[in-house]
Amino acid sequence: MRRGRVIASKSHLGTPVAGFKQVQITCMAAKDSLLVVGGYGGEIICKYFGIKDVIYCSKISENEFGDIGSTNSVEIYQSPGGAAHLTTASNDCFVQVFDLSNGIAQIQHFSFPWAINHASVSPDNKLFVVVEDNVEEFLSESQIGKVVTTLQGHFDYSFASAWHPDGTVFATGNQDTTCRLCDVRNTSTSLEVLKGNMAAIRSIRFSSDG
Repeated sequence: MRRGRVIASKSHLGTPVAGFKQVQITCMAAKDSLLVVGGYGGEIICKYFGIKDVIYCSKISENEFGDIGSTNSVEIYQSPGGAAHLTTASNDCFVQVFDLSNGIAQIQHFSFPWAINHASVSPDNKLFVVVEDNVEEFLSESQIGKVVTTLQGHFDYSFASAWHPDGTVFATGNQDTTCRLCDVRNTSTSLEVLKGNMAAIRSIRFSSDG
């Protein structure tokens, strides 16, 4: 993914766009009958299974150079209050959070130094793991976007992240062909380094029992 500095914090981003055609899908997520798709041109598209019509489509990402601001990851999760939320990570260096409980509304908008390849929220909704076009990764507070700590250990760019169900351990997948596990209580070193066989680790998940 390409590095890109950010234009204004809001501008037209999030404005619904009618008539998307031939969207090149970059990522998707599904939960409780809701499907969300991210596109190469910075789109997100939402629809419910069993319902023909799309309920929401919008271009949420671009950068100041006019380059494509690909939507690189979408994650659906439940907020502490029980509402469904959506997190997106994009090439324009933003993590955005949308409330899905009553329509679709952007509620948070956080900027980082590099194009973001993936962002995932901890089970207690307090932290994000943010991985990007840099060897460093971030743990940030999910409510204000403040970076809590910078994570090191990988030798290339990361593309995936996931949380253990107990919320104390997270994993990151990297182009250096490794998946690193880290404990939030001691992020100075990896708990474990899992070696891949051939290429970049681009998707990781913990099973429900950890």
